[in-house]
Amino acid sequence: LAVAKEHPTLFGQKFQGPMEGHEPLIPQMFHHYDLHAWLFRDNPEGMFSPTNPNVTCDAAQFSLLEKPTKLVSGP
Repeated sequence: LAVAKEHPTLFGQKFQGPMEGHEPLIPQMFHHYDLHAWLFRDNPEGMFSPTNPNVTCDAAQFSLLEKPTKLVSGP
């Protein structure tokens, strides 16, 4: 498994992380980086914020809002 020596970037935006997986979608042991981009919805928190208070997912069977994602040591 390769480990990045620097945070990845895209179009000048630094990815968030490394972080644990987002259970139940990604197992906790799978560390990764995220870059969120709100392209089709206005976001008062900013285009690259991980969450958008204007968006809900009431029909979902689970919520990722129960606990924040845990960052792990990295570059």
